[in-house]
Amino acid sequence: MTECEKEFYRGFAIAIGSLARDHDQPTMAADIMRCNGVSLQDLKNANVESFDLAAIAKEFKTRPL
Repeated sequence: MTECEKEFYRGFAIAIGSLARDHDQPTMAADIMRCNGVSLQDLKNANVESFDLAAIAKEFKTRPL
């Protein structure tokens, strides 16, 4: 994964994490990830902040890809 891709995933995770956490829309956040072909592993590989990753991962535990 290139540094540019990592930066994209980090920004993506900030937005998705905010949607899940701050706006109480974890299902919508997970659906956006699924529709865009983004996996939890992609975010982990990009070294996404654990704060954002935790908000996103919680939904995937209840509704896996």
